[in-house]
Amino acid sequence: MLYITAVRLSQGGTRAAHITNVKWLNSGDGTTNDCNTAVMVDYINKRNPVEVAGPNGPIRVTVVNANLPYIRTNEDNTTRDNLLSLPRF
Repeated sequence: MLYITAVRLSQGGTRAAHITNVKWLNSGDGTTNDCNTAVMVDYINKRNPVEVAGPNGPIRVTVVNANLPYIRTNEDNTTRDNLLSLPRF
């Protein structure tokens, strides 16, 4: 399972659609790396699960199929996106 641990937003961006890169951790073997959002979108679209740590446990990351696809977390009793609560890099 991959867990997103940090995000980078485009300059001046404040929303999930502005995430340009993510850092991730593979919980299976402990490896870490980063990639751009397009690579993560492709990874998720191939039915690979990706999560982010939420206040009450892991939250699934999903793809929004907009004109330029982006990622966000599933709803978890809050209106904010858990990805945007992660550290920036």
